[in-house]
Amino acid sequence: MPAKEKGFPGASGYCGIQGTENYFMNIFKGSYTAAALFLALILQGGMLYGDDSGNGAYLPDGISLHLSQRAGILYGVMGEYVYSGGEKISELNWDMKPLYIFQFLGTLSIYEKYYFSLRYRYGIPWKSGSVTDTDWDLPVPGSITFSKHEGVTLLYHEIEGAFSATLLSRRSIIVRGGLSYLVMAMKVEARNGTVYVDGSQTDALNGPVMRYFQGYQIVPFRVDVFFRPLSALSAGFSFAYTPLLFCSATDMHFLKDTQYDDRIDWGHFIEVSLETAWHVTTRVDLFIGGQFRWVPPTMGDSRKITISTGFKYSWTNSTAGISLLQGSFSLGATLHFNFSGR
Repeated sequence: MPAKEKGFPGASGYCGIQGTENYFMNIFKGSYTAAALFLALILQGGMLYGDDSGNGAYLPDGISLHLSQRAGILYGVMGEYVYSGGEKISELNWDMKPLYIFQFLGTLSIYEKYYFSLRYRYGIPWKSGSVTDTDWDLPVPGSITFSKHEGVTLLYHEIEGAFSATLLSRRSIIVRGGLSYLVMAMKVEARNGTVYVDGSQTDALNGPVMRYFQGYQIVPFRVDVFFRPLSALSAGFSFAYTPLLFCSATDMHFLKDTQYDDRIDWGHFIEVSLETAWHVTTRVDLFIGGQFRWVPPTMGDSRKITISTGFKYSWTNSTAGISLLQGSFSLGATLHFNFSGR
């Protein structure tokens, strides 16, 4: 029996690369609007509570705002898998090597105990490594078909809202725990390339060959640990894990006139971050940091669509899979408003 038609919570369903991509981009557009209103209200509150000395606007006592931006580089790969009878029969690896990224983060602190933050990361569309496609038992049983293509990242967006609370506060160490909601949207295209069957070249391809989209909704549980051994230096360590990962993926094969829609529920997500900051003044920090992310291979459902006619085949269970591996490095600065009360 085909799998039941379904989608993300709040979505109307899985409706191809345009429908899936538009669903995620609408989330981002709504988040941009909410972030703009949030910042406007904070700044307006600062003006209302400004001091009389002419030194600028401050927030109410006990409330502080921290704004940071950073730039860096990301190396990653999206994995796509096809299964039959529980056996892997196809594997595609979509590179993002390298991807130049920019990130903006706003955090509202209440009495240095409760924290609300909103983070946005953007990747510049660019040539990004290669795309490889390996098929087993095609075109004949026992054979291996392999192709390699130029990879181009067409889209990369992340947005994450988080809440955390201080669990432990000592002279040189602070521990926070919390929960966040992370949305990621990534699209890569494979162009040109060469096809090999059992190690022998059989074809050369020109122009766009495949286009792949992965969209994630993730609810991670987070622990953040901050050390400050010196007044001018501090370090931070963050760990996040969750089994609450939901992914929608779409792969378009232009030469085959075929599109594959995949849906994966209840995947695992792990993230580890390290950061060191130099406190230039009470208002300004400079920092350097790195991050590692891993979504292990996870199996889900799939269906096939004929691109030219739009004909949709039935969903089949346990026939598709995804994975994600990322490592990033960045530099940046943070500006504090009403830091330490004044």
